[in-house]
Amino acid sequence: MSIGSANYHIGQSSRVCAVSNKPLLPGDQVITALIELPEDGNLERRDYLPDCWDQGQALEQGVRLVGHWKAIVPEPGQKKGLTIDRSSLRDLFAQLSEATDHKGVVLRYVLSLILIRKRVLVVLDANSKGMTVRERGANAQIVHEVVDPQMDETAIEDVIEQLGQVLGDIDDDAETSS
Repeated sequence: MSIGSANYHIGQSSRVCAVSNKPLLPGDQVITALIELPEDGNLERRDYLPDCWDQGQALEQGVRLVGHWKAIVPEPGQKKGLTIDRSSLRDLFAQLSEATDHKGVVLRYVLSLILIRKRVLVVLDANSKGMTVRERGANAQIVHEVVDPQMDETAIEDVIEQLGQVLGDIDDDAETSS
């Protein structure tokens, strides 16, 4: 993923819990975290079984949590990647609402484009500085300002592709409990 002048490669699921090293099995609910490493500022994806995440064992000192979401490991034969539901995708978008660093602004902007494409958000206004969007459905009164990080189309497509690999498949129907 190219964000600003640096390149970031965010890998796909390792299919192993980052704390316990237990394999992630089809049907398992997992917590996926996007973190920034202190040594070099690179972004990394880590998957956790809920017990390991809940016990506070997940992140070592100095690691910055960019965002996290719940996902389900798919059954064999289903599309690759973990499945993330719309609720978790909205939660990740909300977690990035206070982002001021360039990486966070880029991720939030690209997430907003995905949520618009998935008809979760509606564009109310757009200009060269960003856009105003609102949620659909029960949260229709919630309005968000999204800063445009001034990326060209190729860079946006690259980030969307990388996010697709990190987030996995976006399940239009499933809603996991929070």
